[in-house]
Amino acid sequence: MGRGFGDRGGGMTRGGRGGFSDRGGRGGSRGGGRGGSRGGFSGRGGDRGGRGGSRGGSRGGDRGGRGRGAPRGRGKAGLGSKVIVEPHRHEGVYVARGKEDLLVTKNLVPGESVYGEKRISVDNADGTKTEYRVWNPFRSKLAAGILGGIENIHIAPGKKVLYLGAANGTTVSHVADIVGPTGLVYAVEFSHRSGRDLVNMAKKRTNVIPIVEDARHPHKYRMLIGMVDVIFADVAQPDQGRIVALNAHNFLKNEGHVVISIKANCIDSTVDAATVFASEVNKLKEEKIKPREQLTLEPYERDHALVVGVYRQQALKDSTVGIIGMGGLGSPCAFYLAAAGIVLVDYDVVEETNLHRQIIHSHSSLGVSKVESAAQKIKDLNPHCSVIVHNVLLGRSNCLDILQCCDVVVDCTDNVLSRYLVNDACVLLHKPLVSGSALKMEGQLTVYHYENGPCYRCLFPVPPPKETVTNCSDGGVIGPVCGVIGSMQAMEVIKIISQGSCSNGHMFLFNGQDGTTRKVTLRSRNKDCDVCGDQPKIKELIDFEVFCNMKANDKVITTLLSPEDYKNIMSEKHLLIDVRSALQFEICALPGSINLSLTEIDSEIQSVCPSKDETSIFFVKNKLVICICRRGNKSQRAVKKLLDLGYKNVKDIIGGIEGWATKVDPSFPKY
Repeated sequence: MGRGFGDRGGGMTRGGRGGFSDRGGRGGSRGGGRGGSRGGFSGRGGDRGGRGGSRGGSRGGDRGGRGRGAPRGRGKAGLGSKVIVEPHRHEGVYVARGKEDLLVTKNLVPGESVYGEKRISVDNADGTKTEYRVWNPFRSKLAAGILGGIENIHIAPGKKVLYLGAANGTTVSHVADIVGPTGLVYAVEFSHRSGRDLVNMAKKRTNVIPIVEDARHPHKYRMLIGMVDVIFADVAQPDQGRIVALNAHNFLKNEGHVVISIKANCIDSTVDAATVFASEVNKLKEEKIKPREQLTLEPYERDHALVVGVYRQQALKDSTVGIIGMGGLGSPCAFYLAAAGIVLVDYDVVEETNLHRQIIHSHSSLGVSKVESAAQKIKDLNPHCSVIVHNVLLGRSNCLDILQCCDVVVDCTDNVLSRYLVNDACVLLHKPLVSGSALKMEGQLTVYHYENGPCYRCLFPVPPPKETVTNCSDGGVIGPVCGVIGSMQAMEVIKIISQGSCSNGHMFLFNGQDGTTRKVTLRSRNKDCDVCGDQPKIKELIDFEVFCNMKANDKVITTLLSPEDYKNIMSEKHLLIDVRSALQFEICALPGSINLSLTEIDSEIQSVCPSKDETSIFFVKNKLVICICRRGNKSQRAVKKLLDLGYKNVKDIIGGIEGWATKVDPSFPKY
């Protein structure tokens, strides 16, 4: 039981769809216009007949006009001295039953009104009091929708709501009451004048975050808003469907809900309201918002409708993305695409030197196939994601078969041969290709072969000389640069799948040194291109090792050997090559070593190792080749030369001669 107090309220009868007293609103034969059998707000409107009735305005007559008294809640409620408050079927909303029934919300800040609304204090059984605020449907489209019988507003205690078109905060304050202290309301309003009132309201309702900004540009406030459960929109703009979609793509979680108030006259005043509503609903469907309910807001608002929809990123969920290379770029890209089906391709295993930039792998994954390691992490993140792994080196014999099932292909490799291979395969299979690269503190990104844009061959018809190419293993790369480019590759994939605008025809350049970005325009598609031109010469995959004059496997396989470990295997059969100069070799050398400088190794190694065949006498007598230098730098280059010659069992002593003297034999000469 409770007492009503305050001087600006309104009441409702029990008739029709939850209407209001027969005294107010748009009077006349309809029972006060916004009253009668469906109800209208009580107060000054009934006596005066609005703009018609007793005043006889041009819009009056037997129907009456737009009563100004009750719609603004200026009349007394006529509750009597006692009321009973009952929960509404919408959680967090209540009905106060007395002489007239009222829609109310539990006041988050007892003793405070926001817009002069009536407050009701109810005595609880334990002696405490609970205060409720009357919710005027003539001043809130959401309240009008609830009284109109909307099935579900999806706004409930604990929910996070993005409110677009917050105005002075009238409805926002009631939404804040509903979500309660455990929920959040991000209230966006463009007008600075209304924004001041909104900010003042939010000072006491701490679950409201006021944002005075243009809802058409969500990127301007993207750092303030997290993912939300519901978007309520009352922006009254001709492009409000697009505005809602932009914010949904940025902030609304998958399977989240949209409640949008559509004002027909603001969109197109030349056609009837029903046509406008249908057009806006179709626009929402195109933006992956599936309408669930539609309700006109008569008698509270003329030519208004409330549409409730669910936001589903079904296109991404139903797509398959092929990621080539599970290194520095592929790691963040795979993480952010875990909502889609993913095909992972890589032949490599996880090494400790990978971990600083290949964040999908961990120390426990060392020695494990990269695709298997990545697949496990993706499954941990999203167990519903379908992951297909190919632990193979991608080549002309398997590339088309592997990529056939993909809707979009992401090139995360770091060598020229793979870029030509994947590009040609995507053109032949008619797949868009998202290509990225990172080296040192710079990265770049673009989309090839999409919407008549250029392919990789259009820009680079001839591969560069082998000696001018540097990959991230040789040149090095800063881990966060990989994170930036890999994440943006995932973003481009999402935009392609959702049919949004992407970086097709442009290249994004990132410089981590000075924190700058650039977007440059690329040449258009080359009509004479060998693979995507009007009369292509390449109709099947070629031998890319011959075309690029390099091997598909550009990985430098170096097995480092500590001085202590070498001491333990000194008695085993091996060949120890000291790559220092002859003068340094004469100063000191490890027992059994032979001296071959880097300049001599290409020719002399053949005389020492006359055959690269593992059955040769060299491999029978010397199972292992070990390189050493002064500090361990030149010996790594020697290992690479040996690997290029085809030798497989090659190791390098960490720290070289100085490492041996420091950790094994302190008496060994240092110079």
